[in-house]
Amino acid sequence: MTLLRLAMASPIVALISAPPSSAQAPEHRWLPEPVLVASFVDEDGTLFGDPQEIVALPHGAFALADRGENTIRAFLADGSPAWTFGRSGAGPGEFGSIQDIDVSPAGEVLVLDRRLGRATILDAATGKQVTGFSIPTGGQYGILPSSGRGRVLVIPEGEKDKTLWVAVSEDGAALESADMPVACAHGLACEAYSATTGSMGAALAFRWSSKVIFLDPGGSVRFTIDGVEGLPVPDVNTESTTIPGLGNATVTRVDRSAGTATAGLTGDELNLYVLFGGSEEEERRRIVNVYSVATGDYRGSFLFPNSLAGLAILSDGRLATLDRDYIPTVHIWELSW
Repeated sequence: MTLLRLAMASPIVALISAPPSSAQAPEHRWLPEPVLVASFVDEDGTLFGDPQEIVALPHGAFALADRGENTIRAFLADGSPAWTFGRSGAGPGEFGSIQDIDVSPAGEVLVLDRRLGRATILDAATGKQVTGFSIPTGGQYGILPSSGRGRVLVIPEGEKDKTLWVAVSEDGAALESADMPVACAHGLACEAYSATTGSMGAALAFRWSSKVIFLDPGGSVRFTIDGVEGLPVPDVNTESTTIPGLGNATVTRVDRSAGTATAGLTGDELNLYVLFGGSEEEERRRIVNVYSVATGDYRGSFLFPNSLAGLAILSDGRLATLDRDYIPTVHIWELSW
């Protein structure tokens, strides 16, 4: 999962395919309470490091992106360490800045390093590097694996009226692309999280709006929905303000009254799980809304007892969540319908 800022200049475009068959529910439909089955706690700060993102690996395992030490840390289903890869630097096996991590249906871990302009591909079972490729410079990126080695969602600078889904060869050459819909009129309001949905493709969910875009494995749009939260794309306002030591300045920002729709995203071939940011303290990052990957239909919502910093649906159907409030902790939950 990654957070992308989509730089757009055009209004919302029409859907490329028909909308989902049923209308979105007007309010939450609560699913059975998640059951906590395991917790893995980094009590001395050496197990997880500074985890910022969690992804699912095959066989119920999971991996954390430690952006403090630029390391990928993998764990077995029982929470025991499996392997680590990477450190800070610019040489082989090193990262300048981990921007995104995802896992392909074939079980390869793809790590995107925007600072060094390259993607590294690891074997999920061993943590050994399989290969790597450079990425085009400029724009915003999030890596979304599909049937090939990897596809990089590229929003090129200087072409602010569209986004491109670009397949990248191992030498960094763009192989193919497909236009994506414009999601909003201003890039600040268009920050999006992305996640793969197995062989079904991928999805984008937006930070400030409950809009969700479902993509096929080739990057074309299957359909777009407005999620259950019903948050529209917010306005972007330009305001005059005073900055201490600098004087008067003009600041452009998202409408301060806008609620946060998405704070995390994960999916598999059946369901997309969207972590609702929440506008009230009692619900902040505690609600996970679930949508059918096949149709976009709203299936219901899970309410968690604590706020979540990240989530990943594991290969065995359980949900792993990352807690960063105090001591970094990974919780494993059984979900029922």
